[in-house]
Amino acid sequence: MPHSTSLAPSMSKLNEMVGEPKVDRNGDLQLFCKSASKLHAKAGDCSKRGEDEYAYVYFMRFIGIVQEIRKCRKYKANPAVFDALVSNKMLISSLDEAERLSGILKARYEEQEKASQPSLPTQPPASDGKAPPSFKPKDKEPENGSTPSPKKPSSPSRPATGFDVPPLTIIPASKLATKTSSSVAALASVGSCDMFRLLKGNVSSSSSGDLSSPKVLIVDIGSADEFRNNHIQHDSAVCIHVEPGVIHAGVTTGNILVSFSSEQWATTWSDRHSFSDILLMDTSSSVEAVRSMNKPSTLSSLAASASGPAQKMAILYNLLAKESARDCKISILDGGFAEWQLHYPTCCALGNQPRVPKVSEVQSFSLVDFPEFPEDIQRAKEEAERRALAKKQEEERVQREADLRHQQEQARLLELQQQQELQRQREEWERHQEHLRQQEYLRQQELQRQEEEQRVQRENEARQQQEQAQLLEFHRQQEWEQQQAFQRQEEERLRVEAEMHQQQEQARLLELQRQQQEWEQQQEFQRQQELQRQDEERRLQENQFQQQQEQARLQEFKRRQEWEQQQEYQRQQEIQRREEEEDRLRREAAAHRQLEETMQLESQRQQEFLQQQERQHQEEDRLRREAEVCRQQEEAQQLELQRQQERQRQEEEDRLRREAEMRRQQEEEDRLRREADVRRQQEEARQLELQRQHEYQQQQERQRQ
Repeated sequence: MPHSTSLAPSMSKLNEMVGEPKVDRNGDLQLFCKSASKLHAKAGDCSKRGEDEYAYVYFMRFIGIVQEIRKCRKYKANPAVFDALVSNKMLISSLDEAERLSGILKARYEEQEKASQPSLPTQPPASDGKAPPSFKPKDKEPENGSTPSPKKPSSPSRPATGFDVPPLTIIPASKLATKTSSSVAALASVGSCDMFRLLKGNVSSSSSGDLSSPKVLIVDIGSADEFRNNHIQHDSAVCIHVEPGVIHAGVTTGNILVSFSSEQWATTWSDRHSFSDILLMDTSSSVEAVRSMNKPSTLSSLAASASGPAQKMAILYNLLAKESARDCKISILDGGFAEWQLHYPTCCALGNQPRVPKVSEVQSFSLVDFPEFPEDIQRAKEEAERRALAKKQEEERVQREADLRHQQEQARLLELQQQQELQRQREEWERHQEHLRQQEYLRQQELQRQEEEQRVQRENEARQQQEQAQLLEFHRQQEWEQQQAFQRQEEERLRVEAEMHQQQEQARLLELQRQQQEWEQQQEFQRQQELQRQDEERRLQENQFQQQQEQARLQEFKRRQEWEQQQEYQRQQEIQRREEEEDRLRREAAAHRQLEETMQLESQRQQEFLQQQERQHQEEDRLRREAEVCRQQEEAQQLELQRQQERQRQEEEDRLRREAEMRRQQEEEDRLRREADVRRQQEEARQLELQRQHEYQQQQERQRQ
């Protein structure tokens, strides 16, 4: 016993009651999620009580609200929070229930419509609450636009609540039916003759003085080579070419504008609203093929791929039809450029007349008139009845194929959603892995930076040690040079003192010759005192040498200059003294003996000085050997330090290699585990889809019975 339908007289009216979901995208989406959950619970209660119409309306409103929520920016930023309130399981169950209720309600409305047909001649249409007579042709209008048939199909190419779902989008059936019907109804075609009359009319209006009437814009989407070879050329039309590769699902007028290589074509495309007619064409455009592309059963395939000329033509037509002005008519040239060139070759760029087929090549004589006889008339009637029966059978077969395609489309959409979910999970895992790789890379960079800092620090320490060693060697060399300079100064000072004593002695000899003996005794005493004083000075020098070592580092340059000046002065004084000495030797023979004694003393001092210098050389050699030993020890320590660093670096590389190998093994295990989970989920989804398809086929079989 079928249930009564009191909420709406037809499926289209019921879809209108669903309405458009209103979701404030800037508001609190959690409140809308809670409202959607309440709608889902209420729809389930109505379905359990047998109120199919109310359950269908609530399910459709739930699906519409979920669709609007998933378009919001807040949902895309944090989908896990909202999926916890409205899960995919609820959405899938709502889709299944809506499909089931759609089939049930569709069958009920068809039964009521058939039951109301006999009562139409005797009762007014509005007295029994049934659908008015004009409702039936309205439901048939989309079918008549696509496939002419006098009989309304028992079930549409897909259920009224089905969804033509492009990737990641769910569109209610009411929206899809409205858009598809308007697109098919607005599809207009123009033949070559009609187009020529239109162009001729524009030329005549322009010649009569009506210069404000716009021209016709012809958009050719054929191949570029064919357009360059030949295209339509008329004074009342502007012909531009759009590359076929630019047209695809989701293309915009801005994408087409950017693709133009000619600035003139781009300007014409921008001013397309100023034309009264826009004509679309290619080499052999067919209006029937484009109309078939706008069928509900092919909209999803059109969105998925746009490889054929008819698909590209349908996409461009729908794009221009949505944004064109009311006074701008969009049409398709039936037959394309090949048909136009056949009729009007002079209105082409080259004006070449295509080849006309010979009589032997004509395959059909349906246009030839033959006399009709009674037998032929009877035979024609029988042939017409057979064709009508065959046409009816063909329509039923097409309807069954459409139902099967719809089921396959639903299965494909479900599988596509699962694949998208798996793709999203895979992308999240890849982002996580990329984050881990970045952290590992940053850690390695930090280790390299630390190693580089340690290496630079070690190099700086080694360089400082080397500089300190060089500075120590330089200080030692300066000390030795200062000591040599000091010794030379002391020698010169002693020599000057000896000469001064000699001069004093000579003066005394000249002045006090009579006291020569006393002077000799006094001189001997003075020599002894001088020797003692020299011994004391030598001891004092040894004590002062240690004190002057610190001062010599700061006064080296000054002393060296002073020593050079003194050396020069002493050389000059030495020359003068030698000359005076020679004179004195010539003048005084007696002083020669004293000078010899003095020279003997000087030679003794020189021998002592040479011995002391030899001891200094030995000390310097010892210090040099010690410095060499220290340097060799430092080099050995540096070599040992380098070896230790190399061993540490090798150990660190081995540790990093082992860690990388362990991570790679772990990633491989995770990948194999995820692949196994994905295959298991795909297998479960495939089994679930097969089960749903089997249930749907059983339901369709029960409905047909």
